[in-house]
Amino acid sequence: YNGLTRVVEGPAAWIFTFVVIPLLILIVALLPPFNALQKLDFLKYTRISAAGGALNDPDGTIVSFPSEGVDSAFFASLNSVPMADFQRSAAGSDTYDAARNMPNTLIPRSPLYQLRSRGTEPNQVQMRIPIPNESKPYETLSVYNWNGSGWEYLPSTVLEAEDVIEANLSAMP
Repeated sequence: YNGLTRVVEGPAAWIFTFVVIPLLILIVALLPPFNALQKLDFLKYTRISAAGGALNDPDGTIVSFPSEGVDSAFFASLNSVPMADFQRSAAGSDTYDAARNMPNTLIPRSPLYQLRSRGTEPNQVQMRIPIPNESKPYETLSVYNWNGSGWEYLPSTVLEAEDVIEANLSAMP
């Protein structure tokens, strides 16, 4: 009786109460079917109102959503994967299939931009991507989108005076 009382009321009980139980609760919350981290993923998104809005990447890339192309508020995120990291994507990563299926005729010059949305997608998107260094001749620059199964060309214009490539799209890439 004394030994059991010491375990239930002694230092072992404190460890069990304040370490083991919270650790078990945390593990259960992170594993399926709860996936707490996946549910918290929305914190990485920016709310774009019906008045429009924009997302900025630290390299100067801007993705704008004009008000006339936004029917209702939605959430969007812009992430960039450095070119070197993209080209050596490991199996199981988000970019592995895109990197492995890039045609030999395409030579990436900028990071891979990942644009994601939640909610009603806009029907107008404007992208302004700074022209990467060592990208001459500019006539060879284009913007491509990985659609999950292949690369597709996106109409774009090189604006040399502004040192950007601009793409005006009628849907989220």
